[in-house]
Amino acid sequence: MDVDALIADITVAELEHDPYPLYARMRAERPVAFVPAAERWLVTRWADCEALTRLDGALQNSAQELDDYFGVPNILSMEGPEHRGLRAGVDAVFRPRAIAQSGMPERARAIADGYVARVRARGACDATGDILEPISVRVIGDMLGFGDLDDATLTRWFHELSAGMTNFVGDPQVAARAAATRADIDADLRIRIARLTREPDGSALASMIHVGSVDGRPRTFDQLVSSLRVILLGGLQEPGHAAASSLLGLLSDPAQLAAVRADPATLLPLAVHEGLRWIAPFGFAERRARRALEIGGAAIPAGGEIGLVPVSYTHLRA
Repeated sequence: MDVDALIADITVAELEHDPYPLYARMRAERPVAFVPAAERWLVTRWADCEALTRLDGALQNSAQELDDYFGVPNILSMEGPEHRGLRAGVDAVFRPRAIAQSGMPERARAIADGYVARVRARGACDATGDILEPISVRVIGDMLGFGDLDDATLTRWFHELSAGMTNFVGDPQVAARAAATRADIDADLRIRIARLTREPDGSALASMIHVGSVDGRPRTFDQLVSSLRVILLGGLQEPGHAAASSLLGLLSDPAQLAAVRADPATLLPLAVHEGLRWIAPFGFAERRARRALEIGGAAIPAGGEIGLVPVSYTHLRA
């Protein structure tokens, strides 16, 4: 099958199951192509992705589907001072220096030790589902300001939000569960934001309410709820998934694992960064062309939806 026919015939199910062979072939034969199933142009070479992002004014956030799902304004589709201000509220808590000063590294270690102890007696476990994802949910949930909610609630929130966002076949039951989950989240956030507006507690949510607003006033539920849906979906799970990539790499290379064990203070941070480079938790960024563009031998029309695909993971697949 030639690459044009392959691209025309690809299905959403195939993209979800394992897109990497397609990406590899596209990089070799058609690095920029319109994929009907994705309803967008896929740009699969790093150099082309980088070139596009460096073109002044060529791209804009493409977030219509995300806006429809999460609501607006949200942190993914914001631009300019509004975006910088909201990011300042998030960064105030999640910058490395702020984390170190908060005592969270010590609390995170205790949380991690607890989850490891729960599964140690089994002799085997799903490292992502049983250890890394729960640690991520608990640590990030606590930092966001949801320390009073149990793991099951936070995990259900991001799983159902994710299922609803990727419900490309339109399953009504999936859509209904996602809608019910958004309603649960909104009900909780409405009460939580009102309380933290009166009584800030040092959490990321309190910081988002009080730090960096354009008009200097505390942000309201309506100003924050859509961004918080985004953060609950992406923020709770991705640190755990990133750690899983590093763990997979280390367990696949005993010499590298031994080196990290011998000098964790120096090499563990490097292993984390290498895991992020090797298998990025997010390997797809959506943009829209502000004007007609030529890249990778393809002509993308003005208004064309673009998927930047800077990933290359092609092995160790099940």
